[in-house]
Amino acid sequence: MRNPWLAVPDVAPFILAGDVSIVERFNRTAPPKTRVALNLLPEPFQGNPDAPVVLFGSLGGTPNTGGTWTRPGGGPFAGTYDPANPAHPAGIYTYTVTPTAPCGVLSSTVQVVENQAPKAGTDGTITVCSTNAPFN
Repeated sequence: MRNPWLAVPDVAPFILAGDVSIVERFNRTAPPKTRVALNLLPEPFQGNPDAPVVLFGSLGGTPNTGGTWTRPGGGPFAGTYDPANPAHPAGIYTYTVTPTAPCGVLSSTVQVVENQAPKAGTDGTITVCSTNAPFN
């Protein structure tokens, strides 16, 4: 899946989908030479990043249905990647379609990369006096 937020313009103006009504209202009353052209970016994804993902939607083109999946290492896989499931490691998942003879077996792959969440450490407390030496 292509992430459009990787190509967000780095110079103004750009308009988020939530601002469309404001721009459309302006364009209805503005002279033609001062109207704003809309080039909309999608709103940021606010779903659950740990939610299961059906990998079939990540295949390019128009793949045939009815194929089989294998997970990294070659074991069977149902096609829905769940980052919370230890049986679903990051890696290359293969989708294979067996057509009717004489055509050969065809396969495509989806690479799953798990990005680890940053860790800020744990909360802590310390008691100091104004006469103590500097510390880290």
